[in-house]
Amino acid sequence: MFKKVVVCLDGSSVAEQILPFVTEGAQRFNTKVILLQVLDVPATVAWIKDTPPDIDIVTEESKRKEEEARAYLQGIATSLRAKGIDVGEVILHNISIDEAILDYAAGNDVDTIAMTTHGRTGIMRAVLGSVADSVVRKSGLPTVLLRPRNAD
Repeated sequence: MFKKVVVCLDGSSVAEQILPFVTEGAQRFNTKVILLQVLDVPATVAWIKDTPPDIDIVTEESKRKEEEARAYLQGIATSLRAKGIDVGEVILHNISIDEAILDYAAGNDVDTIAMTTHGRTGIMRAVLGSVADSVVRKSGLPTVLLRPRNAD
């Protein structure tokens, strides 16, 4: 059936609610699971009083976030591997989370994308946008969306 599914995670318990569904499907269909986290890249870094930002501080912060993301994904991957699932972990850096997901899926023979929504509606969705909505509209792939039971 499906050979490779990308599971979009952001470090929240809301995003992790998709994991039981993906786990069951992966075990049943022998599907490879790619755990994907996109770390945002600051579009701009403020300059204070005509002084450029300290690039070392920015670099250190990026390294710290990547180390945290790697440990987070490895923890989930370990539990999935214990259930006999073939798992990979990917960390991407991009300003646009949805574009990062779409680019990865398009370039890596992905069959399915799985993610939770954050349950935003109305003005919050209009202001903040919806990564899930963008992925569904633009990917052309089957996308499994789960509306969370509760938010963080």
